Amino acid sequence: MKKIKLSILAIIAICSVQSAMAWGSVGHLCAAYIAEQHLTPEAKAKCRHYLKHTLPYYAMWMDHWRGTKQFEAINNGHSLKTTKDGRKISWESFASGTMGTNISTPPGRAMGHLYNAFNELSDGKYKNLSDSVVRQRLINMIHYVADMHCPSHCGFPDHIYLPSSTYNLKRNGKHANFHSFWDGSPGFKRKKLTLKKYANMVDNVSPKQAKKWQRGLEKRNLQAGIGSWGKECIKNAHQAYAILPEGTDIAKLTKEQVEQVHDLADHAILIGAYRLAYVLNTIFAE
Repeated sequence: MKKIKLSILAIIAICSVQSAMAWGSVGHLCAAYIAEQHLTPEAKAKCRHYLKHTLPYYAMWMDHWRGTKQFEAINNGHSLKTTKDGRKISWESFASGTMGTNISTPPGRAMGHLYNAFNELSDGKYKNLSDSVVRQRLINMIHYVADMHCPSHCGFPDHIYLPSSTYNLKRNGKHANFHSFWDGSPGFKRKKLTLKKYANMVDNVSPKQAKKWQRGLEKRNLQAGIGSWGKECIKNAHQAYAILPEGTDIAKLTKEQVEQVHDLADHAILIGAYRLAYVLNTIFAE
């Protein structure tokens, strides 16, 4: 596709209005693109049937529409919340009431949307749903699975870290937003990098490592599986704050710090991509 050949910097310029909302255009597009490379032929065909487009085409869809009345209930479904010690998933924020076969209104948490979509589509149940319902569940997962892996998308209690909206950095001595920085971190100081080149550069994961990342989402223990993924997201988020302490001037980062930023961002995107591929492959397995 010609659209895929757009440089990451061009995509940032086009979609910069979204930078404070989610992974940002770069992270979402890269995660969706890499995930699509690891779909089984069956899953790829089914996704194309329901979406009528590629996964990257819908990577930013939930950000573009999040402010409309129709999607008001899931407007804040782009993050995770932690317990007061900042180390574990806050299950009270994961779902309203008791975990059942469906969470009707996840209170703004990405894991809740993943739980819903997987439950509603897996075990062949997608065949009993309308194409429009399946399409929307797929769109949700394409966005939220990537979002939950973004280092700035874990909500920590104030005594652990300030919210990322107020925990700020500097750029040449002036204010810079921590959240926005990590949203665009995959493209930080990387020029003329297309999605395909990015994927070729970072996607060198062994089958053994991929299986390790994807482990845990067995249907018989779905809550625990999603929780194990969330715990790893929390661990990565702690690293993001450690790499860039509050007040760090991102225009003056050392070569080592830039490498640390890239390593963490690439790692988060890859994990999200491989897990998204696993979810879709599992749902559409014949």
